[in-house]
Amino acid sequence: MEYCHGGNLPSKEYFNISLVCKIWRSYSIGSIKSIKLVPQHMENLLIPYKPRVLEEAIKSIQQIIVNGISLESIDFSNGELDLQRMRHLTDSLKLNSTIRHLNFQYCYLDSESVELLAQVLSVNRSIQHLDLSYNKITHSGALCLAKSILNNHILQSMDLSNNEIGNQGALAISEILILNKSTVKINLSQNQIGGDGYSVGEVMVLVMGDNGGKKDMNNV
Repeated sequence: MEYCHGGNLPSKEYFNISLVCKIWRSYSIGSIKSIKLVPQHMENLLIPYKPRVLEEAIKSIQQIIVNGISLESIDFSNGELDLQRMRHLTDSLKLNSTIRHLNFQYCYLDSESVELLAQVLSVNRSIQHLDLSYNKITHSGALCLAKSILNNHILQSMDLSNNEIGNQGALAISEILILNKSTVKINLSQNQIGGDGYSVGEVMVLVMGDNGGKKDMNNV
């Protein structure tokens, strides 16, 4: 298909300029090392972005995740990531091999959204640090995350503090990680752990298991 302007085909100079723009855009995407979805000066806003603006931002980030060759860190904190947005992001993350740090703090994630992220962890071999604190993750979501790292020996730390995991989730995590002899450090503080027949100390012992205190249960 050919596009004409004023009855004439574009000049050779036009094609040369277009090629330079494409190369520069490709270089720019490839050189990005970190992304922060919500700028610091907007973090205190209840709704930092209008839905349409957020959708466009997510699409742009998707392209960088797939095409970037230097991207190491993405901070999604304070961004409202519903199930559809998480589905788009996780599909892209499965194709990435450079990202080491992911921050989903205060992203309104529930267990269903976290299941999508667990699918990423089961195949990803670059993510080392994952922050999922201050969300709405329950025991089912925590269990999916624990299962996803059974064969993942790259992840070093996962922050699950200030969620809704509870005793059931904490015990399920401990059983899987002890079985796998995983050394990943998991923060489970402020997760309604204790009570229901268990003292906080008993749950701490069960979660720490044979891993020498790798599970951070402070301030439960």
